[in-house]
Amino acid sequence: MRQVAVIGVGLTKVGHLFSESLRSLFSRAVRGALEDAGSPKIEALYVGNMSAGQFNNQENIAALLSDFAGLNGIPATRIEEGCGSGAAAIYNGYKAVASGVHDFVIVGGVEKMMDTTANDATSIISTVTDQEYEAFLGLSLVGINAMVM
Repeated sequence: MRQVAVIGVGLTKVGHLFSESLRSLFSRAVRGALEDAGSPKIEALYVGNMSAGQFNNQENIAALLSDFAGLNGIPATRIEEGCGSGAAAIYNGYKAVASGVHDFVIVGGVEKMMDTTANDATSIISTVTDQEYEAFLGLSLVGINAMVM
């Protein structure tokens, strides 16, 4: 396995950004990371995202975000692992570079959860619980986290 390094970072502010879309938030972060890294030739994109389908009514977001960010002609993969989606995307990007499959990848995470009500957001986030055992018994994600603590 090869050594792996983070050579550029980009981010957008967290908050009530109603005037910005999921793709514009992600694209700004990508542009910042590319500028910070000296604009290497990116070979793959790994996007951590839990619930764009429910929060934003948008699936296939890896391809959409890649295209909007100008990263055309590369593999683009969405990683969904509930609340750990961003970490799982980092892991997959790391493996791709460490194994020698790619030299330069973009890894990012994006969620746009504020464009809905608190009740709807809680309901969507709670879909990461086991619906047959936990949710069925009335457990929420907050309750499960409290039990873990």
